[in-house]
Amino acid sequence: MKQSLNAFIMVCFLSGLNRTLIMMLCGLFFTSLSAQVLEVDGEAFLLDGKPFDMWGVRVASASQSEAYTEDLISNLDDYKASGINCISVFVQGSSGGYSDPFGANGSNIDDAHMDRLVRIIDACAKRDMLVIAGIFYQRTMKDPEICNLGSEDAIRNAVRLVTKELKSFRNVIINIANEQNSNHYRSYEAFAFNDPENIISLCKEVKNIDPERIVGGGGYNDSLNVVIGKSKSVDVLLFDTFSGDIENGHHSGWHYDFFKAAGVHDMPIVNVEIFGGWTQKFTPQGVYSPEGKAVHYIEIEEAKKRAGLYVHLHSNPWFQGVAQGFDNRFDLGGEGTHDDPGVRWYFNACAQELIFQSGFEPDSRVISRGPGVVTIHSDADITGIDHSVARPNDWVNDLDKYPDIGNFNLQYQGGDSTMRYARIIPEPGNPDNHVLHFWLNEPNVEGKKGRIQANIYGSNGMKEFYQSTRIFLHEDFYTVRTYPDKIHWLTIAEYWNNITWSQSVPYGFRITLGIGKPAEGESDLYFILDAQDCQLFEGGRQKYTTIWAETNENVKVPIGEWSTLEYYYKEGNEKEGRYYLAIITDQGEKDVIFDLKKITHNTNDPDPDGVSDFNPLKLYTSKGLIDYMNSMGKTLQIYWDDFKLWKDKRPGQ
Repeated sequence: MKQSLNAFIMVCFLSGLNRTLIMMLCGLFFTSLSAQVLEVDGEAFLLDGKPFDMWGVRVASASQSEAYTEDLISNLDDYKASGINCISVFVQGSSGGYSDPFGANGSNIDDAHMDRLVRIIDACAKRDMLVIAGIFYQRTMKDPEICNLGSEDAIRNAVRLVTKELKSFRNVIINIANEQNSNHYRSYEAFAFNDPENIISLCKEVKNIDPERIVGGGGYNDSLNVVIGKSKSVDVLLFDTFSGDIENGHHSGWHYDFFKAAGVHDMPIVNVEIFGGWTQKFTPQGVYSPEGKAVHYIEIEEAKKRAGLYVHLHSNPWFQGVAQGFDNRFDLGGEGTHDDPGVRWYFNACAQELIFQSGFEPDSRVISRGPGVVTIHSDADITGIDHSVARPNDWVNDLDKYPDIGNFNLQYQGGDSTMRYARIIPEPGNPDNHVLHFWLNEPNVEGKKGRIQANIYGSNGMKEFYQSTRIFLHEDFYTVRTYPDKIHWLTIAEYWNNITWSQSVPYGFRITLGIGKPAEGESDLYFILDAQDCQLFEGGRQKYTTIWAETNENVKVPIGEWSTLEYYYKEGNEKEGRYYLAIITDQGEKDVIFDLKKITHNTNDPDPDGVSDFNPLKLYTSKGLIDYMNSMGKTLQIYWDDFKLWKDKRPGQ
């Protein structure tokens, strides 16, 4: 049904129509193709009436040549799949290539250039993506050999012209000028771009032509940004950060808070160029240091904390590479390493979603199902809201009701509170902090084994997720070191893909994380990990076959001190599957225990569909170990704290 723009314009030109009539027809053409309506509702963007969570990238020189435009458009599907839903392009370009396509009085513009910009905008509209269309660039304006605009009238005409040309596109935000406080503008005497009132006056020009157009401006001077942001003629504050912000530790969240405190209210605040020229340091092209990535991750986290703050990635060497002797790149590349250069790692981090977090603080509470209540795999639950952390922090509304997650509950599989329990208690020695306490004193499952575990059962096939939790093994675990036999069974987390207790579910499989003791007699404890296929027979009998098993004897399991465990699971075959475990001390020292690329589903499953059930917190072991501890006057005890669960988060992010 939809024709391509190129074919449409070609027909018009061959028919002898002039440019004005062509653009009128284009307006009708695009209105019929692209019905998106972008609006501002307080601090939020709405696209077609629905909240729009903007994650953008600066590709400012993309309309400067046919090759750049084609390269960008060819990568938009990958952008969208990677979570990018907005791009920033400037008519006059950037350090990645700049020009002045306007005529001398600003009343006309190079046809080919405008057609490239329109094609970019149209391609984004077809993908429900936004475009921040900037107009003026400081290096263009300061160079009399390039700049064609010789007067204030020409400046205003250029703004009016761009507004008219883009009027039929409702997925566009107009940005008046790149870094309006830049010293480069001082060389242009006809118009004072450094004066925020002049930027506001150009926003008014936009509104006079197109009252519904969202328009804004800004730079990297906080005081000037406040003036722009407080104007009623401005819909969105479009600011930048630069090297000085890195030196001062001023991330985008800091600026957002500053602007709000200074009176910028009821508008989205967008950092359209994080770090500016400071990003030139990330060379070779697309190679980022761990410290450099960490600063970018802070930007992402700060934006996620603030509903009205949005950030756009900027990379001088990658997207504006010609300024440093490279080619401009419009693909995302890879993980930002020497072997895999690029910026994809950043958008992978943007895509990650914190599903739930809790430090087990009030109003979190363990509730018992009570006697006579019949449930499957559930003896207790945790409810309430942890008011010590930000959302998502509601055990029921955020965790249980998350679309891809099943129900959270606690399971014992027998016994009573004299044998085992899970309770939220004040941390011993630190009563201001609350923790989840697992206490296992007797083999509570038919006298054969002991179990306390948190279940997240009934998920919609989680193919990739990340978890972190603080863990403290009670000092009684020193006695575990003296257990006479080896220990192969002391489980602290388990993942089911698929479950092994239902005849109706084929291809049972589990990954089990535990604490092991590799030697008889007294020995240190280490983390152990294995993966097993399961064959289920009539009557419930199970046959487990170990596919792979790992023990890390380089890092001892700490006892009597807090540390943080970070877990990552990715479904896949021998090449694509991955399991990761790292431990971080409270002093910040980190050891990677496992980082395995192995099969993470049943070896015979032709169509694996993700983890449906898992135990993020678990204490499960043999009668022999429990009885030994009891004979020594000791009890198996684990304290858990600061439980967090993410979707699409990966190690290193």
